[in-house]
Amino acid sequence: MSSKPTHQESIAYRLTEILRRLNEGEKLDPQVLVEEFGVNLRTIQRDLNERFSFLELEKKEGVYSINRMRLGTLNFKDVQRFASLAGLQGLDPRLSTDFLKSILDYRIQIALLIRGHNYEDLRGKEQLFNQLKHAIEECHAVSYEYLKPAGSKLVEAVRPYKLVNQDGIRYLAATDAGQLKSYAFSKIERLLVWPETFTPDPAVVKNVNEEDSIWLNLKKPKWCSR
Repeated sequence: MSSKPTHQESIAYRLTEILRRLNEGEKLDPQVLVEEFGVNLRTIQRDLNERFSFLELEKKEGVYSINRMRLGTLNFKDVQRFASLAGLQGLDPRLSTDFLKSILDYRIQIALLIRGHNYEDLRGKEQLFNQLKHAIEECHAVSYEYLKPAGSKLVEAVRPYKLVNQDGIRYLAATDAGQLKSYAFSKIERLLVWPETFTPDPAVVKNVNEEDSIWLNLKKPKWCSR
């Protein structure tokens, strides 16, 4: 018997379905959505009027549809990306318009990689997460304290490439003296972002993004440094 979806998963599924249908030209009746997703009318109205306000939806006789100028502008990969990254809602329970826009923004693709459908609860580390994401986007080296069983270790001037969600655990993929390593995000503290920037190595980017065997066949990356 399959387990009941979590509240987080239900929100991600609902928003993804609404986005997909709007993009395909469907006209959505809020009351029908209420019955389908098992939420109240106020929640659906917030989805359509606030969370998807950047789509400039049209409302006629109580039914919502996407503006013709925007119809079909999202491709299948965009919707898939939305479905994967919607799990980041734990970092922003309000699911603001700016947050949803960022999910479909190219820049967030640079910093994040999602593999799997579970999500680590990172409440209390939102600021650190955003600082590290920004450092990746802008190609700044970083230093930080890394918590290990034997005590904290200072990790200096590594080059951050991606925040990877692997089976619900987030890792930082970074190079240290040219060697690719990963660090459990939950064990990173006292982040320092260096003003100097670096040029990403295309081979490292390809390795992190495309080496599925590293992520899918092992519980943690074979190059993981924990």
